[in-house]
Amino acid sequence: MPQSLPVEFTVILDPADRDRVLRLARHFEMAWAPPGKRTRPGSIAPQLGLPTTWPVAHIDRVDAAKVPGILEVAAGRPFVWLDDDVSPADREHLTRVPQPHRVIEVPAPWVDHRDPRRVTGLTDELVQEAIDWARELSTR
Repeated sequence: MPQSLPVEFTVILDPADRDRVLRLARHFEMAWAPPGKRTRPGSIAPQLGLPTTWPVAHIDRVDAAKVPGILEVAAGRPFVWLDDDVSPADREHLTRVPQPHRVIEVPAPWVDHRDPRRVTGLTDELVQEAIDWARELSTR
């Protein structure tokens, strides 16, 4: 079995992310889907003043699949998944998910160390995209 090596990276947090996430929380039941113990919600949420008490979608440590944990938290309800790392396997798995869902890719705020201007992360536009999707779904 291949071994994973610990990877160090710096997460660049925009103080405005707190307001963006809280705006989402006014429209959605929120949950965390951290990739592992090293990036559990407790490592980022307190820095932004966000709750660490939201449910956590547990990620399979063997294949890093996120969809099963997200589906468990969604419990058959429609969901929006905002993430910077949606694997091809997770995308394929989503094709078999019966409930309405929307995946919104958030550009990772640590991807391009060479050009800090390319650091974006969560944006107001991505938040609005999620909210608009939910509003559209509620009118169907």
